[in-house]
Amino acid sequence: MLLGRYQRAIELMDEKLADFYGAASAGGLLDDTLLVVTSDHGEAFGEHGLYFHDASVFDTHLHVPLEGLLPCFKQNLAAAVVGMRKVIVRREGLAHYDLAHDPEETAPAGGTVADFETNCRRDGWPAAIATALAHLRGWETTAAAA
Repeated sequence: MLLGRYQRAIELMDEKLADFYGAASAGGLLDDTLLVVTSDHGEAFGEHGLYFHDASVFDTHLHVPLEGLLPCFKQNLAAAVVGMRKVIVRREGLAHYDLAHDPEETAPAGGTVADFETNCRRDGWPAAIATALAHLRGWETTAAAA
């Protein structure tokens, strides 16, 4: 009976996640998003004489199933916006966006952080660019090493 109720709870959550995913996808919110679903802890069904969320340090309660995440999704991302320019740094490289001409961020241009800096300075944002560059340079090195 307990396993049946637990299975039904999983099915219900699966339905809710499908509804969420459908609505977010339809709204364009997942175009450049990795959706990760995990749990906060395991559940016991009689192992070690324990049930439900009983306080224990056995793996049935401690194990959180996230090991299956593919290596291609294990990456750090960084972004900076200065004026109407945006750059995103990821393992695959940099993507530059001119938000004035591409507000939906659909036509990324390649380049480097130095190119982003040049464009921002040309646009007249010298004060804001220093903070963004310090942030991005650390991520650029990390992305290139990955």
